[in-house]
Amino acid sequence: MQSNNKTDLRDRIEEGFGRWGLFVNKHPWLVLLFSLLAIAAITTQLSKIYMDTSTEIFLHEDDPIRITYNEFRYQFGREERVILMVDSSQSIFNFEFLERLKAFHEDLENEVPKIQDVLSLVNARYTHGENDQLVVEDLLEDWPETEAELAALETLVMNHPTYRDQFIGKNDNTTLVLIQTDAFTSEGQELDALAGFDDSTEVSEKELAFISGEENNEIVFAIDRVIEKHSHDDFVITATGTPHMNTILMTILMEDMGLFASLSILAIGLILAWLFRRLSMIFLPLLISALGIIVTFSIMAALGIPFTVIAQIAPSFLLAVGVGNSVHIFAVFYQSLDSGSDKQSALVHALQHSGFAIAMTAFTTAGGLLSFTTAEIKPIADFGLIAAIGVVTVFVLTLILLPALITILPLKGKADTISHHETLNQRFLAGCARLAAQRPWHILAFCAVLVGSGLFFASQLVPSHDPIKWFKADHPFRMAMERINSDYGGGMFLEVLVDTKQENGLHNPEVLKRMEAIYAEAASFNENGVYVSKSYSVIDVNKELHQALNNNNEDYYVLPESRELIAQELLLFENSGSDDLEQLVDSQFSKARITMRMPYVDATLYYIVEDDFYPAAREIMGDYAELSFTGLMAINIETTPALIRSMISSYMLAFLIITPLMMLLLGSMRTGLMSMIPNLSPIIIVLGAMYLLEIPLEAFTLLIGCIALGLAVDDTIHFMHNYQRYYRHTGNAELAVEKSLRTTGQALLFTTIVLTVAFYIYTLSTMSNLINFGLLTGTCIALAFLADVLLAPALVILVSRYKKTHDSA
Repeated sequence: MQSNNKTDLRDRIEEGFGRWGLFVNKHPWLVLLFSLLAIAAITTQLSKIYMDTSTEIFLHEDDPIRITYNEFRYQFGREERVILMVDSSQSIFNFEFLERLKAFHEDLENEVPKIQDVLSLVNARYTHGENDQLVVEDLLEDWPETEAELAALETLVMNHPTYRDQFIGKNDNTTLVLIQTDAFTSEGQELDALAGFDDSTEVSEKELAFISGEENNEIVFAIDRVIEKHSHDDFVITATGTPHMNTILMTILMEDMGLFASLSILAIGLILAWLFRRLSMIFLPLLISALGIIVTFSIMAALGIPFTVIAQIAPSFLLAVGVGNSVHIFAVFYQSLDSGSDKQSALVHALQHSGFAIAMTAFTTAGGLLSFTTAEIKPIADFGLIAAIGVVTVFVLTLILLPALITILPLKGKADTISHHETLNQRFLAGCARLAAQRPWHILAFCAVLVGSGLFFASQLVPSHDPIKWFKADHPFRMAMERINSDYGGGMFLEVLVDTKQENGLHNPEVLKRMEAIYAEAASFNENGVYVSKSYSVIDVNKELHQALNNNNEDYYVLPESRELIAQELLLFENSGSDDLEQLVDSQFSKARITMRMPYVDATLYYIVEDDFYPAAREIMGDYAELSFTGLMAINIETTPALIRSMISSYMLAFLIITPLMMLLLGSMRTGLMSMIPNLSPIIIVLGAMYLLEIPLEAFTLLIGCIALGLAVDDTIHFMHNYQRYYRHTGNAELAVEKSLRTTGQALLFTTIVLTVAFYIYTLSTMSNLINFGLLTGTCIALAFLADVLLAPALVILVSRYKKTHDSA
């Protein structure tokens, strides 16, 4: 009786979709007008969309690591630097090179917008004593005019602890130019030039927004123009640093997104033309998908969600999903139309036959994607929300706008389209049905071996977060970043905040000595390629001052012993006209920053810093000050465990969301659980293959499982839905499988081709992360189709046989 009630409910729902078809057929223009007005209203928000490729975007706004990072930027400005390497074929200490460096430096100051400071050997701080006076001036304030003065300059630079690894590397034929940009946006605001340097950290982002991606691009493009202007065979300039990386990623993102969208439309259009040979089957599915993408992005803009590197996969994904929905409607519609039915009857039959199944697939796919919203990696969480909204949007347009367009357009059936010869795909699907009926245990055993192997290898996957390796090995930016690692010890910065909690706390000699001890601890730290190549803070200024005020004697390059002497020397420094302390301490001398340079490596290796260095530094400082750690390094440290936690939570939540939905939609707990086997198997196999192919588990490959699961259940639902229908009519599992694969199986094959092509297009990217994502997701979807035409039929046949045997017993 309960089974009959479930069947009656399903039949009523299907009849409801049929009645909707009748309504649309009677009022197509009304439905079309309503749809277009709704779309037009939503798309007014599209202009608000913006892009963000910054590193901090990986963390949610309320993440403690990001909050600390923002407070640091309010106090000390932007931590990220543009790093320019300037190479010469000979020693840089020659008149021609220094003249070029000076001209380059001045043009950067004059032609690049929104910069706070340009630092190079030209204006490096030179602190020294002269005639019992403290002199703080630019290194090249007095330009060398003789070979002797040039030699003296070289000796000074090569032996000065502040200049080494800051402006000069291991060799004397290269130097660095460092650019620090403004931390805050000037878009729509009038900012005080001293914003960020007062003592108050209670400044909200609403009052003072950080620099935007567009402004970062403006800075980088201006720098590139200056580089092009000054590049010379003996003055080779290479740009590195995270601001440049963010702009390059954004540029590639835009180029790839346009390329992928165009190629996806072309490829899917050609596939639809090859499969159906009807203009309406090409134009209408692509139109519905395109409108769905536009509406989704408009909602994204309205919600204030930025367009990120991960979000660029959304257009191709939604395009494939939308086309798949339309194919299921059109396949039944034209089959009925070609058989002699009128358009109204064909439309009603198509919606009644496929509407419920499409609705089920939309909700299960959206459910799988919504599992990402729990991810600790913000772009992944945002993608889960937006992609789920997009799937539902495309479904609504398929259900409302597509039937209206079908009714309005003069679509006709084709006479004599019924062939007495089976096509290749029909023979393939019929063969799958026979194999499932004749060898169900063989199929099950083979899949069990593959899944078992996949589980074994997947358990050995290693997480990774290394955006530098997203670029190909010969990409200029990746080569430059590797060079900055080898020659200068990297360009990743860890910021250690020292808070004494009292005014003039930094005048305490014991605090400064303990900061110096933290330097020593950092210098001794070297594990798995993670090391500190350079530390810099106010104590370097203290040592310079003490040496300068003691006749420039190198023996006095030490910290002063008394509080009074420290205070006096710092006061002299402030009175010299230098404003360098603003970047190093607060105005009350209660807080200081220690900037530590480290190499760019895989973020999974940085955990050693948190596990070993953080506790050691806190132990050294003791109760004299409170230490906190921030900067892009701290964000990268947090990213790796967040990836692992996100993977576990997202996969578990996807399973917990989709499995009950499958039980509910298929009307049976047993059938719902059984349907998850062909859905999960391809994911496990692909995860195992990732290990064998040495593809790391990172932000993009993390998406594969939940996306594939959400899409795989679509095919399973269509198969199970039709299998149940035919099984109720025939009572024969083998015959029900054959009928399901001969009808629905073709639509599953066509949608699988569309989806796999859409994802394989990503293999044309210049970024390795997108190549891996497209290859693995496309393969996973193809395997999911095979599971639905082989493993799922084998399972239902075995269950049917067991049930009959059990009932007869």
